[in-house]
Amino acid sequence: MKSHWQFAQRHPFVSNAMLMAFSVVFTIVVIDLTAFYLLGLRRVGYGPERFFQYSSLLGWEHIPNSEGTWYAYKDGTRTHVRINSFGLPDSERNVEPDRPRIALIGDSTTEFWEVDEEFRGQYVLQNALEDRAEVLNFGLRGAGTDQVYIRMRQQVIHFSPDIVIYTFCINDIGNNMVEDSKPYYALDPDSDQGISLRGYPIRREIPQEDSRLLGLLQHSFVLRKLKHFVIGITPHLRTNQPLEDHFELRPFKRIYDAEDEKRMEVLRRIVGALAGYARGQGIRLLLVEGLYRPALDSEMRQQVVGAYGDQFDFDKVSANLASLSAEFGIEFLSLPRLARNRALDAKMLMHREDTMHLNREGVKFYADAVAERISKLGWLNEAAVSYAGAGR
Repeated sequence: MKSHWQFAQRHPFVSNAMLMAFSVVFTIVVIDLTAFYLLGLRRVGYGPERFFQYSSLLGWEHIPNSEGTWYAYKDGTRTHVRINSFGLPDSERNVEPDRPRIALIGDSTTEFWEVDEEFRGQYVLQNALEDRAEVLNFGLRGAGTDQVYIRMRQQVIHFSPDIVIYTFCINDIGNNMVEDSKPYYALDPDSDQGISLRGYPIRREIPQEDSRLLGLLQHSFVLRKLKHFVIGITPHLRTNQPLEDHFELRPFKRIYDAEDEKRMEVLRRIVGALAGYARGQGIRLLLVEGLYRPALDSEMRQQVVGAYGDQFDFDKVSANLASLSAEFGIEFLSLPRLARNRALDAKMLMHREDTMHLNREGVKFYADAVAERISKLGWLNEAAVSYAGAGR
């Protein structure tokens, strides 16, 4: 005790700093214990480890029959997630259809986990179509167009869809370039389709444990609130990273370099392969361009231009998708263009922390637009006639 007193006298600054640090930690612990046990202000929910597992086919997949609360946003948004026995982010389904069937394919923007279960795309679209078709959800968080195509051939086809809706997300272009955790397609002039599958099967790596600091941030009420205060509860544009590494913004560059052209050519080839496969199976394919908030929100566009300069064309991706859709004879629906034509506010359609995922109003906008296009094309009538003719 005497030595501690002597140390404090000799090093008052260090001693005071240690006392202050102890006081801060003690205060945080007391507040956290009170918040956690007395007030119930705890982090309720699970991250990806609850719902995803390794897959030698796709790199990762949903865990069949998993269930729990999905927690991904700072504002406390929590939704219930249920994976069915087939590993689909959907309610339980039969393999054999009892009416015309629509399959939704894509990434997390097709999972619709940002809204409660009854407001997810498959159910809202089915209601918009007045139950004339059964709508199944094959969304897979983080998937690129390459994984969507593989899943179409290996899994979706066994559920006998009459119509397939591929919702393109802007980060699909970058995800197609990821090579270390999933299968991918590389340009191959010797292949009939101009691409060949690489990196398959996927080697399972030993998962890394989350850092203790991350666990502390997730479970500490005080540190979470401090983090939210510093970062804010707003859509994250990540304008602090180089444009070349920005999956979402890079495709909107007005002038493409060689790497950008390569990425677009890979996307073009995969979509062409998907269109050809669907046509060969007698399946109607609709390519839907999902929303990207900076393409609609003038405030966010100003942030982008302020960070990277005036080098963007926020209709370029829509134009590219329209072009390749016309080339391969598939139907195309651009939600960004539709939203702009109707003068819709992106803030009313998207989760307030997100640049790509929809809220309830956004899901309804998506479902109504898709239902209107399908009805206008007469695809459900065709499917119903085919269904009846097959005696199903």
